[in-house]
Amino acid sequence: GVPHLPAPRTWPASDRLEDWGLRPRTPDWAAGLRETWRPGEAAARERLDRFLRGAVGRYGEGRDRPGGPGTSMLSPHLRFGEIGPRQVAAAIGSMEPGAGSDAFLRELGWREFAHHLLFHNPDMERENMRPAFDRMAWRDDPAGLERWQRVLLKLKEVSGFTTDLPRGEGMGVAVVEDHGSICGACATVSVSRSGQLSVEKVVLVMNSGYMINPRNGAEQIEGSVCWELSHALYGGLTLADGRFVNSNFDTYHLMRMHQMPEVDVHFALSQDGWWGGMGEPGGPPTPPAVANAIYFATGKRIRSTPINRHDLNWS
Repeated sequence: GVPHLPAPRTWPASDRLEDWGLRPRTPDWAAGLRETWRPGEAAARERLDRFLRGAVGRYGEGRDRPGGPGTSMLSPHLRFGEIGPRQVAAAIGSMEPGAGSDAFLRELGWREFAHHLLFHNPDMERENMRPAFDRMAWRDDPAGLERWQRVLLKLKEVSGFTTDLPRGEGMGVAVVEDHGSICGACATVSVSRSGQLSVEKVVLVMNSGYMINPRNGAEQIEGSVCWELSHALYGGLTLADGRFVNSNFDTYHLMRMHQMPEVDVHFALSQDGWWGGMGEPGGPPTPPAVANAIYFATGKRIRSTPINRHDLNWS
């Protein structure tokens, strides 16, 4: 085994870190950062202690919600060796087991795994670990990237997306390339404590290159939202005794008029020499935007449809 080395009775004299003048002064690029992160081993231990007394209990959910302090904020301290992953793991191990602490230990393990890969494969950011992946062409398409960015920037402008909403309310975003067009959706939902879902609004931004009739285009997109939401929320056939129970529209649920959310359609057209489709691209991003909004409202991930068969209650 590894021999135990006792701590020295007296520590050797040392300079104060402040005397080294390491912090920036002119220009003071760290202004604002220092309020969030204080370097040093003592600060790292304080940060860990504060995390273990607070956010660790809800870490499994909170780490994915950027609107609140749900993470440990230990990354800079770990990066510069002011605290070690084994110290953190030992502190977690001294606590009562829980879903939050278990999730944090998993993330800590993945961090060390990634560090191990980078240490032993220093060229990994430029070269594939598996040579077989060298046959996959890398898409270098600045014009195509601009088309996506145009949609996302416009969606940010017109949707008012935020994660700072009360529990039970959420907004979610999704972007899809379909039929040669790029379409982004931002959905707003409310979910009652008992799990009753209401899709309040869907904002869509379409980039189809060019547009002939904006009103007709908007109407096509509105229709595709209704069509896709019907499938995502209610769609599905029930099989019983070797036959489908849903034999007509009285037993196959489609979205009714009072269930239809407000739909707000915008266009962000590149107009640089290409034409894309108009109707169908509004459908595919809508369900994942709703699913992401449900996550922000309830903390529950939706991985399958129909959505209304999921238990969405929260407390």
